[in-house]
Amino acid sequence: MRIDEIESAIQMCRSALSHVEGIEAIDGVITPILAKFLLIEIVAKFENKFNELIKERFNDIDDESVIYFFDNERLVKRLGYSKICGVLGKFGNRHSARFKLRKRENDPEFEMYDGLITIRNSFAHGTNITTTFNDIVNFYENGHTVLDYFNEALWLPEI
Repeated sequence: MRIDEIESAIQMCRSALSHVEGIEAIDGVITPILAKFLLIEIVAKFENKFNELIKERFNDIDDESVIYFFDNERLVKRLGYSKICGVLGKFGNRHSARFKLRKRENDPEFEMYDGLITIRNSFAHGTNITTTFNDIVNFYENGHTVLDYFNEALWLPEI
């Protein structure tokens, strides 16, 4: 599941990088800043998307109190694999089981997704990250499908 804002941010960063390419002093400063910006942008948009998908699941509910709760609650606050499984488990065991099955079937995509989350957490806790802009784009390009697997597991038909 691609996210338009991330796609735009990647293009914006690529455009900026094309203007400083080859200027060693600037490139050594600008590239890491853009990589960190993109990392934070991707993870924030992923968190928002997970929560949007959950809210969509409750669109048919007419109870204003329940609607208010979901409009004001962020059910996905941590984006690690086990936390996402836990959220899906609140919908029933088969929802988290489907997500786990997709991980077994598509482990490289989940590894890319986990890579993004791990690097973001390291950066957020003060570690100087050395991941390149292209690495972060690659993590996104290969890891965004986790959102599709989450959405699929969320919308399993009732038995």
